[in-house]
Amino acid sequence: NNIWIGSKSGLYIYSDDDPKLINAFSLEKKEELINNLFNFTVIEQNNNQVYVAGDLGVAKFDNQLNEWELVSSSVIYDNKMIYSMSVNDNYLFIGTRDGLSRINKRTGLIKNYSYPFIGQVNDLILDGNTLWIGTVNGLIKFKWKRDL
Repeated sequence: NNIWIGSKSGLYIYSDDDPKLINAFSLEKKEELINNLFNFTVIEQNNNQVYVAGDLGVAKFDNQLNEWELVSSSVIYDNKMIYSMSVNDNYLFIGTRDGLSRINKRTGLIKNYSYPFIGQVNDLILDGNTLWIGTVNGLIKFKWKRDL
């Protein structure tokens, strides 16, 4: 019943139960780095977790634990602006101006897909092991699999 709103100045939550904007970072426990996260570009939900992309990286809020955690620092993907994001139980996919990155949520390992034919990634839709990538160059179907 909440609407998450990201902007350059901060991250806010609007609730139907209590119709006012609250600062999302005023919610319970958080890492100190979370306080410095601004310029939000993407908000994505997976199960009971909300993922937000900002200038310092990607953070998640666990609705059950009421806890913030920095998932990935922007240094890992060369401080590029995130235009799109998709999440499943194991991976975080982020689309930037220069392509696609896949981050293993457990290990933090990253795989970059920076090919000229991809270009800027504007939208990502994850359907099982198929990732649909909406780019400035068209629609791409990517059948990804786990690295061995």
